Amino acid sequence: MTAATKKRSDNKGRQLRRGEDDADARLIGAAQRPVNRAALSDRTVRAAWKTIPSWSIYGAADRNIPPPAMAFMATRAHAREVVVVPDASHLVMVSHRHEVAALIQDAA
Repeated sequence: MTAATKKRSDNKGRQLRRGEDDADARLIGAAQRPVNRAALSDRTVRAAWKTIPSWSIYGAADRNIPPPAMAFMATRAHAREVVVVPDASHLVMVSHRHEVAALIQDAA
């Protein structure tokens, strides 16, 4: 890994993490692909959240998707349950796996 690649990986790791192990955050940062234009501009033919029941869990400390945007999406989808983890980042499924597993079990 070059110094520039390591720096980009560390920056992405810092952007994604809060409460995750540093080694996990660096690995996730290195593996995370950058967002592309299609991800932000492609139109959906039929949004699944309009017909399929949904649940939502997100971190209040997310630096990638603002928590108010997550709250809006959960409300718009009529989420049956919304869990906001106060100290969690974008990687809530890594740092708060038990809360995520409990929500999945509740949904099942």
